[in-house]
Amino acid sequence: MDVLCLLFARRLQRWWGSVYVRAYGPAILPGIVTDHQNGTYDVMFLPMDEGLYIVEVVLSFSHPPPFSQFPLESFTEPVYEGYMLPDFPLLLSVNDPEPSDVVAVDPLPRCTMADMFESSPTSAVHAGRWIVKEKMITRPFSLSNQIKDATLDGYERGENSLGIRMEYHPINCSLPEESALKDSHNFVQCIKQRWDRNRRLHIILAGDSNMKLQAKLLDRENFLGLASIISYIDLQNGSIGAMAYMNATIKKIHSRIAKFNVPTDYIIVFNMGLHDILNLCGSENFGLAIDFGARGDARCGITYKRKLAELTQILQKQFPSLLIVFQTTHAAWPKWGNYGVSWPVNVTQPLPHSSDFAHYFYEIAWDVMTFFGIPVMDTYWLTLSRPDHRESSLTQTLAHKMAHAGHEVYSVLTRKFVMMILETMCGK
Repeated sequence: MDVLCLLFARRLQRWWGSVYVRAYGPAILPGIVTDHQNGTYDVMFLPMDEGLYIVEVVLSFSHPPPFSQFPLESFTEPVYEGYMLPDFPLLLSVNDPEPSDVVAVDPLPRCTMADMFESSPTSAVHAGRWIVKEKMITRPFSLSNQIKDATLDGYERGENSLGIRMEYHPINCSLPEESALKDSHNFVQCIKQRWDRNRRLHIILAGDSNMKLQAKLLDRENFLGLASIISYIDLQNGSIGAMAYMNATIKKIHSRIAKFNVPTDYIIVFNMGLHDILNLCGSENFGLAIDFGARGDARCGITYKRKLAELTQILQKQFPSLLIVFQTTHAAWPKWGNYGVSWPVNVTQPLPHSSDFAHYFYEIAWDVMTFFGIPVMDTYWLTLSRPDHRESSLTQTLAHKMAHAGHEVYSVLTRKFVMMILETMCGK
């Protein structure tokens, strides 16, 4: 079907708090909220697939009432994100164009680096969407087969668990499947033909626990045979207390590379994500509430900007690179929990109470990367509509549930990064 572009907008009265929009249907879509600073907001999303959408507009409070005050008389109780605004959720039907109006569309070309990089902090919101491919509840179920075939990896991938399986589809190009990127033959041939055989390639991933999980996926799945040339620099404790540890890791990387006595080129992807936000703004540093209200205190954002610039300079100096890319932080579905998580009523959520607080840091990072001339790869908008992580552990750690993405998200990010490597080394 030809792409149907429909802009939905609704004018809202001004509310105290953070407003955001999400639509559920054939695809799950995040939206953009515009505060006009005159008592009204516009909320917008762009449906591109025919079908029925449930539109939610939610107010997320900075400081929700204590549990003892529920149920509140004048509001619906929060489920995940906060309070649904009046008249929501609402249903929106997106219709297919008339057959006579449909124009045949050629298969989309493969994505290139130009498709991976963002042109603004909001350009990624309409660059693609998560399409619902299968609802697990419709699968035939056999208890004996499910028990026999059940694995932890299958559970986390959603292959043998209840839920919804989705695929990410860019609008203007197509990503190859994981299987297509595990064949290293073409990449090896390309390296032999186009690259100086007297030089080595080394891939550096630096950042928080989400970056670590991407490094694990790259290593485990051995995309393009790259597993042996990947190093991860751990910034899980945030950049404030991690510089000494990071420098020690960099020293180890250089020591390991020096054993080969061959000139080395680097490709780098890095971030300063949710751990930095928590450590910079929270009790360990400024003691601010980790939500949109903290924007009124400039110390947090100023320190983040300075530390990000410091990290960028260290990486550029230590690893002269063929390609360096900044990956924005995950949205982190904060609020009041995910399905299947036991959330004690006396436990305070330390991560942001509103997802758009992460976008506040996205905008700061955008300015820093613009100054250094480093391209930006989006993760925020990619993850904003995906509060469905199935990570399992013996302790069911709440922090992981709130801040980590699922395999489908990491697969998309990793495939994008591998394609950047291919284009950098072998051309389009």
